[in-house]
Amino acid sequence: MQKILINLSTLEKQELLSLLQSKNVLTTKEAALYLSISVPTLRKLRRNKKIASYQPSRKVFYKREDLDDWILNSKQSDESAIQSRVSGYFLNSKF
Repeated sequence: MQKILINLSTLEKQELLSLLQSKNVLTTKEAALYLSISVPTLRKLRRNKKIASYQPSRKVFYKREDLDDWILNSKQSDESAIQSRVSGYFLNSKF
């Protein structure tokens, strides 16, 4: 699917993303495209229960709302937050 995007014009990409944003339920390929990640990465997230999915039959579906929530809740920690956690770990651990 991402190979297809390489060959699309900017206008076509915008139209495709607009179409995905108008859908409430996405297929695996559509969800990967919506998140700008590969299909194997999306499958790994699903397998590790990091992202919600629905499988009423053989085909897997994703709610766009769940994908948006995942994006908003998967922020990266800044350096000070990481240092704070590391300091807390060493203060609380017994060597």
